Amino acid sequence: MKFCGVLLAVTDLECSKAFYKKYLNQAVVADYGANVTLTDGFYLQTLPSWRAFIGGLDVRFKGNDAELYFKPDDYDGFISNIGELELVHPPIEHAWGQRCVRFYDPDGHIIEVGEPMTAVAIRFKESGMNVPQIAERMDVKEEYVRAWLGDSARRTVMTNHDITIRIERQADYEEVERLTFAAFETMEFPGQMYTNEHFLAHLLRGDPDFVPELDFVAEKNGEIVGNIMYSRCAIIRPDGTETEALVFGPVSVKPELHRQGVGTMLIEHSLNRAREFGYKAVLITGHPDYYRRFDFVPASAYGITTLDGKSFDAFMALELYEGYLGADGGKWKCCKAFDVCESDTSAFREFHRVFTGRIQADGRWQS
Repeated sequence: MKFCGVLLAVTDLECSKAFYKKYLNQAVVADYGANVTLTDGFYLQTLPSWRAFIGGLDVRFKGNDAELYFKPDDYDGFISNIGELELVHPPIEHAWGQRCVRFYDPDGHIIEVGEPMTAVAIRFKESGMNVPQIAERMDVKEEYVRAWLGDSARRTVMTNHDITIRIERQADYEEVERLTFAAFETMEFPGQMYTNEHFLAHLLRGDPDFVPELDFVAEKNGEIVGNIMYSRCAIIRPDGTETEALVFGPVSVKPELHRQGVGTMLIEHSLNRAREFGYKAVLITGHPDYYRRFDFVPASAYGITTLDGKSFDAFMALELYEGYLGADGGKWKCCKAFDVCESDTSAFREFHRVFTGRIQADGRWQS
């Protein structure tokens, strides 16, 4: 069963078509004479034909028992042009911060025009509130606020050195995986058997703990030259409770641009965004000398070990909110994608076989 839309009976079809076009930007996309379909998939039906459909039953307008709900791109701009409308109530702001107005169409059907929740979250953020504060103000979960702000984050952010940092798009996936392979193929790590970070990048996007609003690419002259990905992780406390945190990685930079500040720009930008979104800590494994510049310290300073109880200098932590990690300690648990990347060698081999086949087929090797 599929819901297909809402139909409104109207006394004057031409008048209603003009009303919905003028105030709500609803054009006629299909005209069947006594019935028309408007842009967003709802329908207007002439009153006589509607009465015939329902066997001559009485039709009463202005029942005040339902409404059509619209979200404008520019709420303030819409409100400035409502002078001729018959209002149900003047513009108001609900307790959760959303602004709206309700009015009647020519036949007394109620229309609500409400500020998009994304716009509400952005308005509060621009007033200086962080994600937890916005969530409390709007009486919603923090994850909803992060999602709304994540939508707004899908814009280009200019930095220096002719580098543009923006959110990764679906069209970037293969290019990012090629970049990741090239970046890590040129590096050597203790105990490294093969380069699989491009497989991890591929897996992360399908993991429920992936954080797309913190998946950034760096571009130079239209070419992707860097990438950083984040996912949620957990610290399993001695009492069995879990504390949420983030982990970033892979962090990939085109080999020719190593040590030219691209990685630093990606890390600093994404950490600032993570803090704005209300995330409170980040744990990583990486070169201690490099990550100290971002104020990472050994995770052991907070009593945190890996899941198998290990502690080493390259395992590091950063509090985005002071005091969040506390002193209770615990064990670090990453999302499933990391486990699959390390343990499912057959899946990796198949992915890498197809991956290298595509590269050989089109003759492009990003290294």
